[in-house]
Amino acid sequence: MFSDWLTGMTGPLTVPFTVAALFVGTPAYRVLFALLAVVAGVFACYRVCDKEYQRAEAAEQTLRALLAGPKFTGHFYQFQIFPRTGLADPSFIHEIMNVAKKRPPLDPADPPKCDYDVFLEVYLQNDVPGKGSILEYVFEMEFEGSYVKLEREFSFKGWILEREESQMNARDGLSIVHDSVQKPIPDLSAIAGLLEQGKGVEGWLHYVLKNVAYTEFDGAKKRDMRLTINDGKGEPHLINKAWTGEPRPWKVAHDFSSGSHPWPDPLSSTR
Repeated sequence: MFSDWLTGMTGPLTVPFTVAALFVGTPAYRVLFALLAVVAGVFACYRVCDKEYQRAEAAEQTLRALLAGPKFTGHFYQFQIFPRTGLADPSFIHEIMNVAKKRPPLDPADPPKCDYDVFLEVYLQNDVPGKGSILEYVFEMEFEGSYVKLEREFSFKGWILEREESQMNARDGLSIVHDSVQKPIPDLSAIAGLLEQGKGVEGWLHYVLKNVAYTEFDGAKKRDMRLTINDGKGEPHLINKAWTGEPRPWKVAHDFSSGSHPWPDPLSSTR
């Protein structure tokens, strides 16, 4: 407050009083500067009150945001789905079943149903002050106007991320050499932890879709998808936007080097 008062006494407020002092006597000059001191004091009080009000308003807004909890936003990078029929394509299994039932191999009737491994690559961030925790990732897909909740699979065993890289052949400098690069799948639920404001993370989630005919994914049908993030206070945050930038380079693939894979017998997994 004292610094604001000095600013008023020596700053722009002194100009009109100094000009007026050129036309008045000494007693009046004292009165003018006494008046200046009063005006500067009132101004200083106003400045102090205004600063305190602004500080209190900012603190209240921050407190409200903290009490309200996190605000998670994000988008889907990509969606991949694999039928749990091993290396056999479901359509091939359908043909075998048709032959076994003495029907034409390509008869579309009674398509077999099977389970699917579903993978989501997701970007997630917290838009408000403080830290936010996540209790649950709920993923749903739309079938015939209704949303079906998928079962969460907490392991990525038997799966890996893969990308193709191309480089010039070092021997002749002319031909292109293609190589496959692999790395473990980053689990989003293990990476996210307590998300701070403005901090973004990206990773993968694994789900299982059960007992659905393979013809539901023939490419002609579009499926709405939504991911609901339930925070530590039980509040839901909907993620249903798709990434519109460059295609993501890493794709989920079978990890044959692991020596094991969660595949059932192809025919036993179809119904």
